[in-house]
Amino acid sequence: MAIASWNSRFLTGIEIIDIQHEALFEAVNTLADAVKVNNASLRVGGYLEMLVGQTQEHFTTEERYLTETGNRQLRSHLEEHRALNAKLHELLAKQKNGGLVSADVALFFAEWFAHHIAEVDMANGGTGNKPAPPIEA
Repeated sequence: MAIASWNSRFLTGIEIIDIQHEALFEAVNTLADAVKVNNASLRVGGYLEMLVGQTQEHFTTEERYLTETGNRQLRSHLEEHRALNAKLHELLAKQKNGGLVSADVALFFAEWFAHHIAEVDMANGGTGNKPAPPIEA
């Protein structure tokens, strides 16, 4: 069962960002499923690494868009991104050193992404399902 449910309320109207947001939800669900099956599995670490990579790629795309559009909330948006990146890298280091990733970790990310997209992204550049200017991937 998915812990992160993608739906139209998360659509920003910016195609590449919407695609990446949906992929992040899928990555969180994949991590949650792996944790449920066998927390000590190498797969958990691989899925956590996948989530870190996808998150960094997405943040790069989103930050470029916010910079190009002259978003006034760029600094606070970047701070949220940096805080999550730090948390992701902390968990990845812990997992690589033999620490277990709990289901609570996947739930934390599901909730973080849902809040960030629905509240912060929409307030800082989402177009609310209206077409947005194209950006390059």
